[in-house]
Amino acid sequence: MTVSYDALVANPRMQAGIVEIQRLIRAKYPGATFEIQESPEPEGVYMRAIVDVDEPFLVMDSFIDRLAEIQADDELPLSVVVMRTPERMKAAFQRIAAEQRDAGQQSRHADWCSYSGSRRCAPGPLVNGVVGVAVASGSRWNSTKGE
Repeated sequence: MTVSYDALVANPRMQAGIVEIQRLIRAKYPGATFEIQESPEPEGVYMRAIVDVDEPFLVMDSFIDRLAEIQADDELPLSVVVMRTPERMKAAFQRIAAEQRDAGQQSRHADWCSYSGSRRCAPGPLVNGVVGVAVASGSRWNSTKGE
């Protein structure tokens, strides 16, 4: 039986679970902000916690045990993902790119572009430390990781 997102969010137990997780995060990270939305896979409620930290996984220590109880014992489909603020994400991407450059690891896209023989090859965005590569194919751009 599927329960609608609106019914899940309106459920007082779900509301209490969301507030409790937010309280646990804010106890250590008072500037945290939250976004709540429907989670299609797995079905349920998805909460994004945006925290001004370099290592988002450390934030999970503040709530992971209670979230497991909410999911298992209370049978509430609540998922939480911790993300850096946009400024921290940008700084992290720049730091990774600089470390790769300093280590002589000039992104693998340059080697891949040379290997592919493409003269119309441009680096794509840095995502999780991986630089994507976009290769022109006719009038369309195809994106690949360049591996």
